[in-house]
Amino acid sequence: MYHPPIRLLHESLFPGAATDSAKTAIIAEGKAFSYRELLATSRRCAAALLTRGLSRSDRVAIYMDNTFSCAASIYGVLMAGGVFIVVNPQTKADKLSYILNDSAAAFLITDTHLQHIFLAAAADNSYLKGIFCTGKIPENTDMIKCPVESFDSLVAEFASSTPANVDIIANDLAALIYTS
Repeated sequence: MYHPPIRLLHESLFPGAATDSAKTAIIAEGKAFSYRELLATSRRCAAALLTRGLSRSDRVAIYMDNTFSCAASIYGVLMAGGVFIVVNPQTKADKLSYILNDSAAAFLITDTHLQHIFLAAAADNSYLKGIFCTGKIPENTDMIKCPVESFDSLVAEFASSTPANVDIIANDLAALIYTS
């Protein structure tokens, strides 16, 4: 049987999830995650982003450690039609602020343990529509102009959701890379 070539990065998940859904897709922090888990979490992330106002080609900065949530965020952003920007978790606040403003990032997905950096970087940002944090939401978010929500809660909230179909074409931008 002929299968057309996979054209978009996020579509690479679909064959694995369809044929080998229990097979390990990622090992992160010493734990194996299946294609089924990666696809489901990515779809939930996409649904959350779309519900919170992500539009096609909007930028999403991913400022996280190399975790399962990071991988699911990358695929989720792509499924939602966004453009992901992976930012090294060792990046300092001034550089993160520059990246967020220069890219006009609509969302920031991050880890709570990086709060002392991302809160400072996002404080004067007028582009962000929302920040999603793994773990506990920081308490001192008064200076942030957008909602700060729990990534884990959002993924759970959209457990039964499938993201709306976004008209993504092969020529759409998938990622922006900032180098030092």
